[in-house]
Amino acid sequence: MGRVDNARFLERFRYAIVASQLLSVQSYLGQASIGRLKDTKLSPPHPPQYAAFSTGGVFVTALLAFGLTWLVHWARSGCRTAFRYSRVLILLVALVVSIVVTYAYMRRQWLQYLRQQTISEITTFVGIAQEFDHVAAGAMTLVQEVELVSRGYRMLVIFPFYVSINANRKIRSTPLPPISRLEDGCQTRKCARLRKALRLCLTGVIPRYHQAFNVLKPLTQELDLERYYDIYDVSDMDVSEALLGYSDEGLEDLDSLRVLKIIAARFFIIRKIFLCCLLALDANGEKSDFLRWTAAVDEIHGVNVVTEAAENRLHGILNEEESKFRL
Repeated sequence: MGRVDNARFLERFRYAIVASQLLSVQSYLGQASIGRLKDTKLSPPHPPQYAAFSTGGVFVTALLAFGLTWLVHWARSGCRTAFRYSRVLILLVALVVSIVVTYAYMRRQWLQYLRQQTISEITTFVGIAQEFDHVAAGAMTLVQEVELVSRGYRMLVIFPFYVSINANRKIRSTPLPPISRLEDGCQTRKCARLRKALRLCLTGVIPRYHQAFNVLKPLTQELDLERYYDIYDVSDMDVSEALLGYSDEGLEDLDSLRVLKIIAARFFIIRKIFLCCLLALDANGEKSDFLRWTAAVDEIHGVNVVTEAAENRLHGILNEEESKFRL
């Protein structure tokens, strides 16, 4: 693959990640998005469509097959023994050349297919990750609103802010009152099922991101990875915690809002590090690209499967809880 093709692929791949805003602070689940989750999901961008065969490939294959057939026939045609040996030698040389050309062509085609799969998987990942953020933020917001209402607040939505009015008609403009502190020490909590579902979904996807990070980190360009860490505010402590993986040790009262926000922050950090690893992958068109991008495709696909399953479970429970809240 030429330098231009490599640069074009990297630009397209990295643009899909950067433009998704998944690396920005705004996607942090603790800062739940304004507005309640609607019944409709975000539509992921459509992956590019590719043709199964190219006209040039079909033409070259047909020409190569015709040439080899003609050479075999030519080598076997009647002539003196000395000329026949020379023709057989020419045929063998042509076979070796055709094998080399075919191997190079198949490698190029496979690398192109691998890159197409990479673009398709990262496009799918962006859509799934945005949906997951949307649902998780909606769940976090709903839990906070229900807790506030149960304490005598009335929730009004004045875009782009929430306004909470307590029983004494004192208005607080937002985002939301500090419900994490208000619920500390409280024995009764609302939306217990939704809290547990949110916690299980977050803790369920974190190990898969951690596994993907461990697989991809050795394949990255170290200087590029450090540069992306610096650009997106990933500290050495964040990387150290990501290497340790997720653990519930040290966390008490796992379904409290305070702990849910801590888990959400951990999820955001491990996903940010995973995306930085993807950005730091290189493409030079050489043999190493096959190992590097095959691993990338496998890990992105694995993350997609786990994240989508978690999002579907949480989305169903959130819809049920919202229905009860409206009633």
